[in-house]
Amino acid sequence: VFICRELPGHLGPHIARCGFELHLLPAPGGSVESRSAGPSPADGLAVSSAEDARQTIERLGDQALDAIVVDHYALDAGWLDPLRARWTGLRSLAIDDLDDRQLGADLVLDQTRAAFAPRRYRPLCLLGGARYALLQPAFAALRASALARRRSAGAVRRLLVTPGMADTRGLAMCALHAAEGLALERIDVALGQQAPSWPDLRAWAAGHPNVHLHPSTPDMARLIHDADLAIGAGGMSIWERCCLGLP
Repeated sequence: VFICRELPGHLGPHIARCGFELHLLPAPGGSVESRSAGPSPADGLAVSSAEDARQTIERLGDQALDAIVVDHYALDAGWLDPLRARWTGLRSLAIDDLDDRQLGADLVLDQTRAAFAPRRYRPLCLLGGARYALLQPAFAALRASALARRRSAGAVRRLLVTPGMADTRGLAMCALHAAEGLALERIDVALGQQAPSWPDLRAWAAGHPNVHLHPSTPDMARLIHDADLAIGAGGMSIWERCCLGLP
């Protein structure tokens, strides 16, 4: 079961197409009450942490929960405690790489963590380092082939642009403008179809035959394998590119 908020670029339709049950929390109405007690909209939560927890509990209703995975920089132990009070024995995993707050989770997954980093998290267990990177099995399957391809690589002919699924800053269009004067055979752009930049990208691709769009693609491993160079965001795609050795 997935729960997220109906903010610009949200991945609700993609989650539903993948066959998962989805609960969408409403976009905030701008009331003072919903904004006064916690993070500002710049934190990406749109309402206070307490209000978000209340809405989450209300939306899930009487649904039985065994465990919860939390992936949001604005959520911490104060958000998780009300859910634990509602579902006794609820186990929790937090995905985080900031180490700047108490998460209150039983497990913390920090893919970026170096072995020598001081430990400030207080979970029962910390899963730290790139060995825990959340990669699809396809990346391991293509790794040997991709690394062999890099060793014999020549000129850059194929560019991959991965600005993040939401591309809220419009970075994909910036990359396309920058690459326009280069002699590239193919430019692949992978992002979510709900991204605000999607209409502009479609219009650009219509006038540039070498630009190919991949909305919410399930085959990112193959795109990275076949590319010579990437312009990418600093999220999960870092681990994907590193696994397949893409500069």
